[in-house]
Amino acid sequence: MLHIVTLRASLGDSDGSLTELKRVVAGDYPGTPLNLARPELDAIRTHPRFVAPIRGWLGDSPITAQLTAEPGDAPFTATLTAQPGAGKP
Repeated sequence: MLHIVTLRASLGDSDGSLTELKRVVAGDYPGTPLNLARPELDAIRTHPRFVAPIRGWLGDSPITAQLTAEPGDAPFTATLTAQPGAGKP
């Protein structure tokens, strides 16, 4: 399911991506916490509809992941942390 979130975000469909994200978080799919740090989600990461369900699910715990774009590429580190007050109107 998270691949749909990523695909929609990459295509600029923020609304569709955030709707799918809500389903993913509600479904508690394996691997979701690490995949939320993927750079493809950068465009929607600060949106309140991204932050609110993540905050409710993870609280203030940061997620750090070592990611690579392709096998053999140098890994990079991405950290996702819910910021105090983020996602609140």
